Amino acid sequence: MLESKSALFPSCSHDEGFVKTDLFHVSDFAKEAGYCVLRDAAFTQIGFLNHHGSGLLVPLHEASMIDHLTNLGDRLAVVLTTAEMAEAVGGQVGLIIADSPLDAFWRLHLAIGRRLEREQPLKPTVIAATARIHPSAHIDERGIEIGAGSVIGPNSSIIGRVIIGNEAIIGANVAIGTEGYQVARLNGQVTNVRHLGGVRVGDRVEIQAGTIINRSLWTDFTEIGDDTKVGGSAFIAHGTIIGHRCRVMTKSVICGSALIGNDAVVGVGAIVSNGISIGSGATVMISELVRHDLPEGMLQLQGRHIESRRFALIRALTN
Repeated sequence: MLESKSALFPSCSHDEGFVKTDLFHVSDFAKEAGYCVLRDAAFTQIGFLNHHGSGLLVPLHEASMIDHLTNLGDRLAVVLTTAEMAEAVGGQVGLIIADSPLDAFWRLHLAIGRRLEREQPLKPTVIAATARIHPSAHIDERGIEIGAGSVIGPNSSIIGRVIIGNEAIIGANVAIGTEGYQVARLNGQVTNVRHLGGVRVGDRVEIQAGTIINRSLWTDFTEIGDDTKVGGSAFIAHGTIIGHRCRVMTKSVICGSALIGNDAVVGVGAIVSNGISIGSGATVMISELVRHDLPEGMLQLQGRHIESRRFALIRALTN
């Protein structure tokens, strides 16, 4: 993951998100979110069971999800569930209950957003003197940081909470920091949920023309690691973390909360599903649909996982 480099949020590391950890206690939001606190606890951020953050508050709204809680290990801080399922939650984490955990979860999400506006307002945008911004590009006046030597191409939009490192290249018609797609039923209406987080782009990253990168749904970042190259017309959804020196090819789609290790390759037109982990050095071939985690150093071809060295040997013998 990227180290925090932001002058906009100097008191917050990546793991803390945009609000200090000591401000996050479930009892602080009980009235706004409409849940009952059985065991008070601090938490860092909220998310679903496939989220890769730590200090997590997660909703447990179906009995089939109970076994998955153990997969979070010490990253789990608080569980929001019904009174009927509360007994299944271990005594080492915070516990809050509501008749409808998902409704209470989204009300909590919005309450956190209101706190952000009150206590952590966006600071004026900071652009390094050596950065080059095309006259037709749109840069929000607050919440943006662009590092030394970086280039922002024509008609690109940098929106919301976005940190771009040094010597990055953002091509034409790129949109960074846009709202993602997260539909929920709130107050009886189906609506796209407000996104509270940001985007962090590392040093020497290149993002080619027409690519879209959503800001995180939660209070953390969608992240693109140092020296990673993203091809044109790619889409990177909210909360995804892409490591260092990766290659994300043209027209690939990385869905929400995916985790991609260092030196990985995602081929042209490939789709990586929600919450999927792709290990360091792994390769997704052209037009693949990745619906299961791909281990480190492996290659996915026609839905099968193959050792990269074995694939290279087969190619050498058959060519």
